[in-house]
Amino acid sequence: MLHNPTDNAYTDKRFRCPLLTEKNYPTWERSIKMRLIAENCWEIVVGDEEALIPPLLAEGSSRTAEAAHGVAMKEYKAESIDFVKRAGKAALIINSTLSSGIEF
Repeated sequence: MLHNPTDNAYTDKRFRCPLLTEKNYPTWERSIKMRLIAENCWEIVVGDEEALIPPLLAEGSSRTAEAAHGVAMKEYKAESIDFVKRAGKAALIINSTLSSGIEF
């Protein structure tokens, strides 16, 4: 990830985005939205996807219920790790495209 101060843009291998200033929000938004969609992060940023809630196991559950809960917990952990990684990626992408004086 590179910031090129001479042309006020953020560039990496597949992406070029103008740095956000007080005057270019519509252009920046269009560019950053496309990148976040491509990285599967957009739904997190706009709040349509939230962190998962862990599955609960009722007290006194049967062994079958406990086994099903174990499977559900493995799925929850994998999906939670994915969510955290994508949320972090979104924050990095957005933060990398802010000009100095603009805070995230």
